[in-house]
Amino acid sequence: MKPVDDACEQERRDGVRERQRHGAREGQREGTRDVAPMMSLKPRNVDFQETWANLRETVAGVVGLRAVERGVWNLRFSDVYALCVAHPEPLADRLYDETRYGLSVQWSCIGIARSTDY
Repeated sequence: MKPVDDACEQERRDGVRERQRHGAREGQREGTRDVAPMMSLKPRNVDFQETWANLRETVAGVVGLRAVERGVWNLRFSDVYALCVAHPEPLADRLYDETRYGLSVQWSCIGIARSTDY
């Protein structure tokens, strides 16, 4: 398999896992919400891999036109902020690179031509 094919297959598997996980929550009572942790504007150490895994899952859901719970959506904004002001070194450039790569894989998987001329 080509690298793009491998990445497409990985994205497909991730989507299946996401749907399975959200399907387990469908029986949740109406009106209940996941409680979000308190957001802090103070820079802190951030585990990029863990945070990116959560962000990537949400981005894949949005690109795949799957429902994203409001609480999860709001948490991802906090995650992006935390990465951008991370201590001792901000991780905004790494976030940009990973997001760009992830979207290019998604576009390749669904056949959208992408231009590298920005």
